Amino acid sequence: MRKFKVFNFFVYLLTFCLAIGIFSNIANYAGLAISLLAIFIGLISYFFNTYIEKLSFHTVNIIITISLITMIIIQLAVLKFLPVSIYHDPYRVLSQADQLAAGNFHWTTTYFWRYPNNVPITYFLYLWLNLTKTLFSTNLALWILSFLILNSFILLTLKLAWQLSKRKSLIIGLTAFFVLTPFSYTYYLQVFYTDLPNFLLLLLIFDYLFKWDSFNKSQQVITSISIFLLACIAYLLKPNIIILIPAILILWLLLLIKKQLKKQLLIPSTIIILGLTLGLTATNGIYQLSNFKENKSFEFPKTSWIAMGLNEKYRGTYASEDVTKEVKLKNEAQRQTYDKALIAARIKKLGFSGLIKLWIQKLAILLNVGDIQNWYNGGYRNAPGWYQKHAQFFAKVSIITYSASCISIFAAVIARLFRYKLNLKKYKDQILLLSILTILGYLAFHTLLWESEPRYGQVILPMLFILLTLPIKKKYHQSKQVGIIALCLAIITPIFFSYYYAKTNKNDQIIAAQRSQLSVQYHAKSSTIQSLLKQRVRLNAEANYFSVQIHKQTELKVYLKNLSTNSYYALKHKDDIFYLNRKIKAGNYEIIAVNPAPTKQAVNIIKTYNYYLAPYPLYIDGKKDFHSSFIYTFVYDYKNGNYDWLKLNKEKRFGK
Repeated sequence: MRKFKVFNFFVYLLTFCLAIGIFSNIANYAGLAISLLAIFIGLISYFFNTYIEKLSFHTVNIIITISLITMIIIQLAVLKFLPVSIYHDPYRVLSQADQLAAGNFHWTTTYFWRYPNNVPITYFLYLWLNLTKTLFSTNLALWILSFLILNSFILLTLKLAWQLSKRKSLIIGLTAFFVLTPFSYTYYLQVFYTDLPNFLLLLLIFDYLFKWDSFNKSQQVITSISIFLLACIAYLLKPNIIILIPAILILWLLLLIKKQLKKQLLIPSTIIILGLTLGLTATNGIYQLSNFKENKSFEFPKTSWIAMGLNEKYRGTYASEDVTKEVKLKNEAQRQTYDKALIAARIKKLGFSGLIKLWIQKLAILLNVGDIQNWYNGGYRNAPGWYQKHAQFFAKVSIITYSASCISIFAAVIARLFRYKLNLKKYKDQILLLSILTILGYLAFHTLLWESEPRYGQVILPMLFILLTLPIKKKYHQSKQVGIIALCLAIITPIFFSYYYAKTNKNDQIIAAQRSQLSVQYHAKSSTIQSLLKQRVRLNAEANYFSVQIHKQTELKVYLKNLSTNSYYALKHKDDIFYLNRKIKAGNYEIIAVNPAPTKQAVNIIKTYNYYLAPYPLYIDGKKDFHSSFIYTFVYDYKNGNYDWLKLNKEKRFGK
């Protein structure tokens, strides 16, 4: 039994949270495959650990170098052949940054009035696009940025893990995680948003904290400036990093009680608090530099997210019904008054047991990672035929491998927490405790206070990687035979089950799409046409449903033309969607919108300044525009091929 009882409490609390995460990730149709793969990963670690530790540094370096080069090659292939249609918040940030980089400093969408917290990330992205616009296209510049930040995070993780643990097995294990799971090839590579920069900045801050004790005075001065700036930028990009402040204050209190609070921790942690505090005021400076002016009649107060987090119907996640009601209120003050009453009513309705149940549900959602491939991804623009043919298989592999890998990390962290005896006299252990408090802070914030989404829970990964470095006194058994069997089973399991689930649990498959849009709810302005709109689309696989968003009140006639047969298919009109339910073979097509009226007609098309939305340009009344596009989706529905795509996606299109 540990003498430090308070530390036990934090360990038990974190263990409970991670256990919820483990169960959450196996509570689906692929639960058996995920569980088996996680077990085999554990067996590989158990039986191969000793052998790996005996490998020479040269051999380990060769393994890691080859693995990372392979990873980079796959990343480049994904960026080249599998570009996605970015939608919702990341697209709105990208669109505005693209506009600023083109010299237009007007904020034409009300999205940023509602959510001004995304102005800083937009401004920083603008700086990058403006810096690179003479060298690269906007698309390439965006890919390079994601590529650099992602791989910097990976390299820093491996470097810090080695410095803290000196365990070859851990470095190879983390390398396997980055190389063999969707982490390095899906959301964080394909969609630029606040999450990945936040990972890198958070890890850099902890890296400097661990090194602080070994620096001389001149190095500490330089490091102080670095930590200060990192904390400030981190707050600007992702304000919820403010939870570092209560985590630090709790650590100070515990160390004061133990009489172990010394300047070696007090100085850098104080600098972090000052940097985060500056971020609060620096936001106004970003507003001025980017010519952004707040509008309180649109802005949502913090209470709106708290109320949303208590919405039992939506299990504490983003609730479009709540947003709809909030939008109708005149200003922030009215929304705040409404929210306070709503929060009180929802807490009363839930009661104590209902509140606990909701919190557990939110925690389970927060730590569920299986859907990483679809975060802010509206579908591939036009994936190659070979990928389309095996898309169901790849999707299942993504779910199984990433869920099992995260479960293995959760379980490994739990094992280390229970075997390691914290000594708060050691500076390193004080930072390790801070990492535990930071994880709990993030989980508590999104479970008890804010809304919950699977993407939000990923922020604890950098701290989990740090906790994996905890030393444990454990004898690993050496058995090449058992280890090899476990390794073979770990390879076979995701392949076999993914093939099986691809046959028995097929999901709707997007064949080609351009779903980026600014959204009507943010007062996106319609364009007008005099006579004709047309845009070519290449289908590399068969579809059985097609829709294109045009406009509610329109007299336009919309067709899909098969360029090989010159056949025309007239689309039906419902709400602002024109759609077609029929077999659409692979090949070259053209979306055509014709205006039969003598006057101009409104149409919902999306325009950018320098960002390419689709593989082919849009022709507007005969003029070619490479930076404009229809908002369209080609789908293969494995169930019946005859459904209302508008009805199924209305909430998503209205939502975030």
